[in-house]
Amino acid sequence: MNRNAVSVAVIGGGASGTLACAHLLEASAASRRPVRISLIEPSDELGRGTAYASPDPRHLMNTPMERSGAWAHDPGHLAAWLRRRDPDTPSGHYPPRGTYGAYLADTLRETRERTAETGELWHVRRRARRVLPGLPRPVVALSDGRCVAADRVVFAMGNAATWRDPFPSAQAGARYVRSPWHSGLPAVADHSSVLLLGNGLTAVDIGLSLLGGSGVRVDAVSRHGLLPRPHGAGCSHGGHPNVAGTLLADDRLTLGRLVSTVRSEMRRSPECWREIIDALRPCAGELWGRLDADDQRDFLGRFGTYWDVHRHRLPPATAHRLGRALGSGRLKARKGRAAYLRACPRGVIAGLDVGAGPVPVRYDWVINCTGFGRDITGSADPLLSWLLRDGLAVPDSLRLGMATDRRGRLLDHAGRPDPALLAIGPLRRGSQWETTAIPEIRAQAAQLADDILGSPVSGPAELLHQGGPVSSF
Repeated sequence: MNRNAVSVAVIGGGASGTLACAHLLEASAASRRPVRISLIEPSDELGRGTAYASPDPRHLMNTPMERSGAWAHDPGHLAAWLRRRDPDTPSGHYPPRGTYGAYLADTLRETRERTAETGELWHVRRRARRVLPGLPRPVVALSDGRCVAADRVVFAMGNAATWRDPFPSAQAGARYVRSPWHSGLPAVADHSSVLLLGNGLTAVDIGLSLLGGSGVRVDAVSRHGLLPRPHGAGCSHGGHPNVAGTLLADDRLTLGRLVSTVRSEMRRSPECWREIIDALRPCAGELWGRLDADDQRDFLGRFGTYWDVHRHRLPPATAHRLGRALGSGRLKARKGRAAYLRACPRGVIAGLDVGAGPVPVRYDWVINCTGFGRDITGSADPLLSWLLRDGLAVPDSLRLGMATDRRGRLLDHAGRPDPALLAIGPLRRGSQWETTAIPEIRAQAAQLADDILGSPVSGPAELLHQGGPVSSF
């Protein structure tokens, strides 16, 4: 590999990291600018991360295949890949999450082979523990004591880095599952009772999986008691582009004006609420950035949950199964909270508060489905904790993620961007808001690749101490 190659260390091998690597390799081939990538991910499997590792074929993507491909310029890429595996795959198909993880891994493998003349990719099967700045370029310290030096470091740890546990103490006992995507679902016996903390997409998937057991009863509680809305047929108006245009043209945009505009559009076409929300997605980051911190905070408090349940929708098949489960009474979604959890013999006592104060209720299992946290400073991720402690990363004003500029460069305490340190995906939630879905992540990956390959470099990526590659792709 050319010693003038741009060297990049990508930390995290889930969807964000895999798409970042694929777009770097593609941009390297297009520009003829060599790139050497160290993808730091302890798992043998790339592309899956937390979101796309489920082996349950009933856990589906919440967007159809036509919107979820790896390349914006090739919207049929995922559909073509799926139809090579199953020629009968219909239009509008929602693939299983595990299948989508395999697609991302296969896409990266194919891209690596196709761009081998200009791009080099190493899969470093270690954990990143710390990042040291300068020297004269960043150095990533690995879990085995070795280090990777590179011109650019891309943080792509995904939602897992901010996963929250509302009951971190040991009092809840062994029948409290803190993270079902990390530890897997327990072996729930027939006729068991289960409490889910949360009512979002994670809770729906976990709840429906549990109901496969005979006589299992599931309660789900959340602050608002709202469930994700289903996808539906498109409206007859051809979308609602005017709502986005009106908001983008408003040079005095406030939360009040934004809400008023969207509500007016929905009053005119209430059946088109899905298309109205979808019309805002391409410009959500720009609109979010125009709101001041008080308006952003107000949005989270007043409208955040309502946005989530309407924006992050259920596939039709999942919505149908959910409706049947709710109708049978085996699954109940409640507005409330668990005030406390306390271990008991072969179960957990939950202080269930649905409006009149905590009432002790015994469950065989309690599973945390609250998802990612809303405060990055409370993350239990060791690398993220070090970055914040060292000052290489600072929280955004809402503490949703890392403070970054519009190009994903990390900002220091003075608001200055560091061109060597970049973030992609969920870690940019505070600056972009809509940054967890594939269309937004692939757009960030493309921009990041163009920016990195257009920058000056110091030298090739190096594995320091003990010498030699950790492992190959």
